[in-house]
Amino acid sequence: MKNMKQVICIVMSMLFFCVGCGTEKVSNDNNTVVENEFNNSEESSDGMDAMAENESRFAFGFTGEDKYIYNGDDVEVPFYLENSNSSEGEEVTVGIILLIDGNVQSYKLDESDGEEVFKRITLKPGENKDITFYFKPVSGKKGDTVGILPVLIYNPDSLPEENAACFGNNQSLCANIPLEIEMKKDGENNLKEIKDGVEMGDIPEEIVAKYKSTIASGVQDSLDADCVFSILKENDDSCVINGKNGKITITMRMFGGLNVEDKITVFVNNNPVKINGGDYFTVKMQKGKMATITFDLDLSEYDEINSIYAIAMTSGKYYELQDVYKTDSMLLVNR
Repeated sequence: MKNMKQVICIVMSMLFFCVGCGTEKVSNDNNTVVENEFNNSEESSDGMDAMAENESRFAFGFTGEDKYIYNGDDVEVPFYLENSNSSEGEEVTVGIILLIDGNVQSYKLDESDGEEVFKRITLKPGENKDITFYFKPVSGKKGDTVGILPVLIYNPDSLPEENAACFGNNQSLCANIPLEIEMKKDGENNLKEIKDGVEMGDIPEEIVAKYKSTIASGVQDSLDADCVFSILKENDDSCVINGKNGKITITMRMFGGLNVEDKITVFVNNNPVKINGGDYFTVKMQKGKMATITFDLDLSEYDEINSIYAIAMTSGKYYELQDVYKTDSMLLVNR
């Protein structure tokens, strides 16, 4: 059955300052148009009265089938992008990351195109574009049904000044609900799990109390629905993290949401990075537990100023229940 699953993202350009956007998650029922609210993370609670100077709007969605089949040939998934701004509006540049079963998938937009894991598309005001993803699934075994999810990163190459390191809505994530691929053959399965670095522990009481206090009745635990995913900052007032002598230790944490298995990929300058020879972390979420993910990153091949963020997508059969999360983007300084 043909359908059109469409999401409209509204991006606010803040007038004078902005705290970092936290976990962003947008999903929609089949034909419902929703807006990306760019919610703040649990660590960004101030500055929300910043005034909006203008808006940037873009729409996107699947335009093909509800389910695809992989039988050894390229899967072809049509997709739609539209810059919904008027002629007085602005160009919109988005980067596209394709996730299959939680893994980053290389793809082509044309059969003669080169494969990449991150492609940028710029649309003029009022311009729309139909594209098609061509790929052989990087994940999944014969007999599996895996989720496919294109993720859009708004203005992906924007970097703030170091002395005012706020990304605002730049590098914010927007996505619609995943579709399915029925695996008639094994996927390539050439990505490797990062074996070390994930520890599970209890969620600190002060965090549990903070989330319970947001429910007036005290009956509902909001962490049953909300997954919080963040890179720990050096300073709560800054989105800068500093390397030293070409190295840095990064700590991320994830808690809340459903009891599902997530795959986490780390991106530097919008490119996925290998950590200890692996491509992604696996985290099995549990009620009342916090995952702490710690890893060392070699910065010797990077410029002085970089961006870093991580994306988590639920894998396996639960991908429809809880699909994709992104940390704040951080300014990674390599000195």
